[in-house]
Amino acid sequence: MSINIDSPTAPPITPSHLEVFDSYVREHYEGILPGRNDMPVVVFDAFHEGVFEDDPDALAAALAEAYMYAEFPSRALDMSEWVRMFDEPGFVENGMRRDRPTAVPTLYRACAAAHQDGMSWTDDLDMAKFFFRRAEGLDPRLLQLEDLTPADVLARFHGEGSRRE
Repeated sequence: MSINIDSPTAPPITPSHLEVFDSYVREHYEGILPGRNDMPVVVFDAFHEGVFEDDPDALAAALAEAYMYAEFPSRALDMSEWVRMFDEPGFVENGMRRDRPTAVPTLYRACAAAHQDGMSWTDDLDMAKFFFRRAEGLDPRLLQLEDLTPADVLARFHGEGSRRE
């Protein structure tokens, strides 16, 4: 399973779907908004408390916010938890539930050798090369995935509001 984070322009995530989640955060965290690196755990807690049970659009938006803006989302939660949560709303694009794409381009991932099994991939080879150079000294790897099916991709974040990764 992968998440494709790339660079073409697209509309930003709309915060209107986050109202349910915002109410949960205000109630459970006494109005203090947790930091961006805390958001994966906050979304996880809300998910397991049933906050998104009747609102898959809110879950899609909250997952996008938590995944895109945490520095290392796969360190905050186990990959299996991310997959479980992303499976609920179906394919997510920029925080919105969408139909799965009909095809998946070649995807790339640059990382330290110890993080080859990560979920964040890009279809922008130049972006992958940037991360490869950034991982210098950490035994970097430049990975490539071809022939993925649309079912292999959980989400796609791109354009304004994304990290372009």
